[in-house]
Amino acid sequence: FRRVLFRSPKEVLGKPPHALLQTIHPAPWPEIRAILEQDRQWKGELIHRTRGGQEVIVECYKQLAILDGRHLVMETNRDITERKRLERIQAEFIALAAHELKTPLTSLKGFAQLLQRGIHSETALETIIRQVNRLDRLVSDLMDVSRLDTGQLELRRCPLDLAALITQQDRKSTR
Repeated sequence: FRRVLFRSPKEVLGKPPHALLQTIHPAPWPEIRAILEQDRQWKGELIHRTRGGQEVIVECYKQLAILDGRHLVMETNRDITERKRLERIQAEFIALAAHELKTPLTSLKGFAQLLQRGIHSETALETIIRQVNRLDRLVSDLMDVSRLDTGQLELRRCPLDLAALITQQDRKSTR
């Protein structure tokens, strides 16, 4: 109770969660109530804003029961805030990866078209090789991320001269 509502169990008991939280529904309440009346259930995502101002995204399931002519709604909420955050990070990563793959492909396509037209140059071949190597590194990195995600990446610890690595990277970036 305290983590989500910032209230004690005594303050919460018997009160609807929407009276305790500033709840943002995906549709106006009359629409949700109409679905409940028709289907006897509703499932969706809500955003609860706690007394402390924190937003908690929940998967909400409401079920309507009619007892002695009274409409009672049982509601369960499952916190999916972390899952949503990870989904957003994953989408951003995929967009970045797609962009990083597209850049060398554009260069490769342009130089390949020059070679196709009979315009041969050492620069074109060097650029193609450099971009293919870049794509190879990107794909290897993506495969490592996938292996890391599935627990299949084997990490090997070894001594590292950090100063030499920084110097080496600095030289590469100034080329």
